Amino acid sequence: MTNSAKANSEAPSGGGSPLMCLYGQGVARGYAIGRAVVMGATALEVVHYRIADDAVAAEKERLKRAIYMAKREIQELGDTLPDDAPRELGALLGVHGMILGDPLLADEAYALIENKHYNAEWALTTQGQLLGEQFAAMEDEYLRERAADVRQVIERVLQELVGTRAIMCLGHEEDSGDPLIVVAHDISPADMIRLRGARFAGFATDLGGATSHTAIVARSMGVPAVVALGHARNLVRDGDIIIVDGANGAVLVNPPETALREYRQLQREYIDERAELGLLRDVPSETLDGIKITLQAHIEMPEEAEMALANGASFGRDVALSLKATDRSGVSRVEWLLDGAVVATASGSGSYSATLALGSVPNGAHTLAVRATDSLNNTSTSSYSVTVAHVAPDAPKLSSPAAGTVTRVAEATVSGTAQPGSTVQVTINGAPVGLQATAGSDGRFSQLVTLLAGVNQVQ
Repeated sequence: MTNSAKANSEAPSGGGSPLMCLYGQGVARGYAIGRAVVMGATALEVVHYRIADDAVAAEKERLKRAIYMAKREIQELGDTLPDDAPRELGALLGVHGMILGDPLLADEAYALIENKHYNAEWALTTQGQLLGEQFAAMEDEYLRERAADVRQVIERVLQELVGTRAIMCLGHEEDSGDPLIVVAHDISPADMIRLRGARFAGFATDLGGATSHTAIVARSMGVPAVVALGHARNLVRDGDIIIVDGANGAVLVNPPETALREYRQLQREYIDERAELGLLRDVPSETLDGIKITLQAHIEMPEEAEMALANGASFGRDVALSLKATDRSGVSRVEWLLDGAVVATASGSGSYSATLALGSVPNGAHTLAVRATDSLNNTSTSSYSVTVAHVAPDAPKLSSPAAGTVTRVAEATVSGTAQPGSTVQVTINGAPVGLQATAGSDGRFSQLVTLLAGVNQVQ
């Protein structure tokens, strides 16, 4: 979508921005009304100059220290993430840490300093631009967005090199009870963490897309966001009243009272809509003609499983737990035990992983333990409580014999449909008969049974 802005010719009193409507890409639904908090620019204009031969070693060391300091800050931010921080932030910080540790960034920049005598800022931005262009040329949308990660990492190292930091004005937060809306050129994971603790109701950025950091974090927080606005940070002033329309990808700056009333009504309707959808949480997803619709949750962390379960998700019997452990003390073997029995083993050093299938684990509370053993057979164990609650398969549906059938034949074929792969046991008058049948991939099953004299209640 092409971003654009419409503005009236008069600015409001008090030095604020004129009435404007900015268009971008809505990446998190909802409506937010509040005061703008405009983040300072993070991009730095750096000087380009060539250094003398005897200054190469010192310049390389200056860049090395800046990269180290930026990486250390990323690590510290990740280690001190608060419990209420969006869980995606940890993974995004990890991406920035990986970029900072990638030899393609540092080593090539060092080579430019040594071979072409570029100053550290020039060398870093030159290599960063090359890496960013490589990501931007990729076909996959998610990978293309990682060009923004490279740019944000470069900016962070540049801030260390020149000794500055991006500044965000939050002065009016103390004297206003209005919700706050962040307006920025772009928002890095580190910026997101620095913003924690404030009452942010929405985000509006010049850059970004559906898979950008702002979009990912905003959706996890449940707040509206509009990205790809172009020049919102330059057009909006700190303290402006703005509306973020995440449904239509619009940002209204200093809207009239009529627009405020309209969007407050849209806010109420959206909240009511979400509440009504919550009432359907435990209702089966099935069409009127009996076709079941399956919605699946993408889960990478335990907290995400909790969120999915809170919204009505359930674990199937084919679910497997991903088991991971790390150790730096020379452990040679790691074992996972379920209720005292070893269910998985991994060997090596440093990092261990295994998979535990839950299909055969009975319902109820269980104890999962991780036991580490070193080369001298010294062991240490950590235990965790887990609860398994398998959802019972849907009841089979019989298609034959039809109810009320009268026959003189002693045998009959019982057929119908059930959950694919499930085991079906036919009973007559409450007693199991014949062998168990297994529903095929299409859900169909059939079983030949011997009928009793008189009435047969087939289930």
